[in-house]
Amino acid sequence: MFESLDRLALGELTDAALIDAVEHHTRTEAVEAAARLAVIAEIVARHCDDEDDTSAYRAIDGWETATAAVSAAC
Repeated sequence: MFESLDRLALGELTDAALIDAVEHHTRTEAVEAAARLAVIAEIVARHCDDEDDTSAYRAIDGWETATAAVSAAC
């Protein structure tokens, strides 16, 4: 993950270039976070949308299953 970070190259950048890099990486991070949240929403929908009154009161309901699936992925 950090193998591509070249500290020596960063030292060569101007202040403006460093700020541009921070802006770029912040936007990239936001896009990735939005995609991650969309995937989590789909997992929750698949486990919770079709719950009825009976299954909603089970010890392990759709929310618990979705939580376990997301936790295992993280």
